[in-house]
Order: sequence, then structure tokens, then C-alpha cells
Amino acid sequence: DYDQQLYKERHLVECFINKLKHYRRVFSRFDKLAQHYLSFVYLASSMIGLDEMSTEPNNFGKKEIENVSG
Repeated sequence: DYDQQLYKERHLVECFINKLKHYRRVFSRFDKLAQHYLSFVYLASSMIGLDEMSTEPNNFGKKEIENVSG
């Protein structure tokens, strides 16, 4: 047995981290200062979100919300 809700949430996080790894600067940690690194993680996250919006203009976030809410 496993908790389906927990599995769905974990899957969303794993997919996001996988997308984040496509940004070489995040993956190889070029920035040595934590603040600079975190700033680029925020920027890359925004870029991922914008990309999701452009590929699914009418359903942005709907799939993720449905998965989390059940």
C-alpha cells in the first residue's frame, strides 16, 4: 500500500526538479554565493512557469491543482 496523494505531490516535485536541471547554471552551480544561486533558481523557476503557460494557455496550473486536490 502507498498514499496516492503523497505520491502525486512527490511526482510533481520530481518533475519540477528534472526541468530545473536543464538549466546548466543551476545544475553545475556556477554561482558560489548562496544568494546568487537562489536568485537564479527563482529566475529559472519563473522561466519554467512561463514556458508552461505558453504551451497550455487555457489550462495553466489546472492539471497540478487537480492532482494535488484529488
